[in-house]
Amino acid sequence: VSGVDTPLDLRIADTASTRWLSGGGLEVLRPTLIASSAAATRLSESIKASNEITIEAWVQPSSAGQSGPARIVTLSSNTKKRNFTLGQESTAYDVRLRTTQNNDNGSGPSVMTPSGTLNTGLTHVVYTRNSKGTAAIYVNGVRQVSKTVSGELGNWDSAYRFALVNELSGDRPWLGTLQRVAIYSRALGGSEIEQSFAAGAQPDSTTKVADSGARLTGTAKPAGMLALYDFSEGSGSVVRDVSGVDTPLDLRIADTASTRWLSGGG
Repeated sequence: VSGVDTPLDLRIADTASTRWLSGGGLEVLRPTLIASSAAATRLSESIKASNEITIEAWVQPSSAGQSGPARIVTLSSNTKKRNFTLGQESTAYDVRLRTTQNNDNGSGPSVMTPSGTLNTGLTHVVYTRNSKGTAAIYVNGVRQVSKTVSGELGNWDSAYRFALVNELSGDRPWLGTLQRVAIYSRALGGSEIEQSFAAGAQPDSTTKVADSGARLTGTAKPAGMLALYDFSEGSGSVVRDVSGVDTPLDLRIADTASTRWLSGGG
């Protein structure tokens, strides 16, 4: 729903393995593949041209034991050839990015958050890499790791397909809930990532994401809206106003022990 050129729609291989959530989002219950039917050429060519990338996702892993890394978002062909992958490696997020200075697998080296960064709560995870090679992973608005990933992106293969929750070869499944996925052909700044986290998993869907390949969003904001609460935080004592109208009118839960966040939102 990016509104950029021809939509890069994705197809769920086995809908019986998934469940749409009433509050927005898709829960993956059993291994399947959600992928573009054709090559994601627009993504590859745009990112090659800019030599920058941001991968953004709101996810809720079903367990902290998934590894491989288990593919959350990938632009690849199989376990040995990829342009990029955002995955889960037990209690860490791992990103592999192909450049002219590392191998076709993008693992020389990958960028991984510290062990214990990943849990089973609803999480905002963002990977950025700018044209100077500075890469970072942010979790819930906070930078967890930064390192240099040298080289250019000109060696990307434009024939690769874009996929979620598994490798294209079907052997690196990930289970959990997807609330939002976005791909950018530029490196978002720290303040932009903080703002995106503060907006929540399902912001106003009338906002377009530049060069986004795929995105799961909520409903459009009605005219005259003054406040909006989608209860997608998943944890904590604050219910955020995600209306985007002036200063957010956030709410505080007086006694969190009297409430329970729901995994699907609410």
